[in-house]
Amino acid sequence: MPRLGRAAIAVPGLAALAMGSVLVAPASAQAEVSCGDEITQDTTLTQDLGPCPGNGLIVTADNVTLDLNGHTITGPHGSDVQEQAGEAVGINLRGVSGVTVQNGEVHNFDAGVAMGNSTRNTVQGMNVHHNINHGALQDEAEDNPCNFGDGIALVNSSDNRIAGNRIASNGPLSGVALIYNSDGNEVVRNQVVDNNIRALNPAGESILCGTGDDQGPMGSGREVQNVGIRVEGPGAEDNRIAGNEVTNNALAGVAVHGWVCGENDAGAPITSGNDNTTIQNNRISETGATTGEDDPHAHGIAMLATGPATVVCVSDAARIIGNDSSNNFGHGVFVGGRGSSGHQINANSVNGNGADGIHLQAPASDEIPGVVDSRINDNDATGSGGFDGFDGTPGCDNNQWRGNQFGDVNQACVSGPGQ
Repeated sequence: MPRLGRAAIAVPGLAALAMGSVLVAPASAQAEVSCGDEITQDTTLTQDLGPCPGNGLIVTADNVTLDLNGHTITGPHGSDVQEQAGEAVGINLRGVSGVTVQNGEVHNFDAGVAMGNSTRNTVQGMNVHHNINHGALQDEAEDNPCNFGDGIALVNSSDNRIAGNRIASNGPLSGVALIYNSDGNEVVRNQVVDNNIRALNPAGESILCGTGDDQGPMGSGREVQNVGIRVEGPGAEDNRIAGNEVTNNALAGVAVHGWVCGENDAGAPITSGNDNTTIQNNRISETGATTGEDDPHAHGIAMLATGPATVVCVSDAARIIGNDSSNNFGHGVFVGGRGSSGHQINANSVNGNGADGIHLQAPASDEIPGVVDSRINDNDATGSGGFDGFDGTPGCDNNQWRGNQFGDVNQACVSGPGQ
């Protein structure tokens, strides 16, 4: 699997959390607000806001509601206030708890909504679209940090709820991203569509999106990185992704990233996996429909192994249950190997995918195993371009395949006992 631009091995600094403008007088309920204002009490917008030259609104107080009341916050991109340096966020929650953001539209920023070091907040009923990292909008390639390039981004933020939003055409990183130690979040009942922006500027040159070095077959500046819902981490655990419609995204519909399980050549420290992710009852389709002709890794659901096999491991103990992951360019469900274990892949429909229906990656070498100790039961797969069920480990090792309705499989143990 290719290495992604942001945080697959190395991750950007926390400068992304210091994005707002100078403190102004706090906005009050039903009052007009201006670009860059800090929200410290319940606030309902009375008019549209922007184009803003930098950040939109910054929430700095706990237990407040920011109700856009059907209004729109517009960022600098594509306007005469285009910001040439730094990254702008539409609604930025900074170190807060118990905040609700709802009922409006945010577009033309580097990120539509971002949280840093924030807990137990809710983002609901929002239309978050066309938030694209400014490096992809400029005429010349640059060494662009790409801390953002997302519709909604959570950084070191736990126990939040992202529910009932439309998240479309953001990039080049993701519709929704859970970054660093963002644990116990719920991403539920969202429409996550068309997040397929390439990491290219208008001149067609790759932007250096992230802290990528030249490890892996793609190196830095990877053109196709955009994921619908992205559990990036490292160390993003116990997150729940359920009941979403995820359509026509670029690299993956839902992706759980790998983690550094050894030192790379630069001496990067060992980190921790994005374990115990629940991916349940989502409808995922057409991944890679726009960019798939150039990228065979456009899977519906992917446990990514992004980086050298001696450096990056796959996150463990995913629960992939009851999803419909069909008509994607790559695999319906892909699980990277490298000894990843404890996965439950049950009761999914994975039909008409361009590669395999369910694919467990083979061992990388005698020392680096494939997927082990996992349960793949009661799934339905037909019409795959490759195999309906594929286990890369000879004899399936300790993986259990039972009760699946498959056509073609790559070895007899995938058909299950007695079949």
